[in-house]
Amino acid sequence: MSRLWIILSFLFLMAADAPQVYICDSPYAACYHRTDSCEGLDLCNHEVRRIPLRDAKKQGKRPCKICYKNDKK
Repeated sequence: MSRLWIILSFLFLMAADAPQVYICDSPYAACYHRTDSCEGLDLCNHEVRRIPLRDAKKQGKRPCKICYKNDKK
């Protein structure tokens, strides 16, 4: 039982350290955002959710051109 607890704790810590982004939970939303106050989310009529970056990429989302405009590729 203690091994299971150690493994679950390790997995939780790994997930907690993963970078988080914000998405509009709409089937038509194409971007992920650095913050939930990004202008790009102003038109979202659905729930804004915080998810791990890797999940946003798995969903085919791309970086928002507003909040990631200064990031180099």
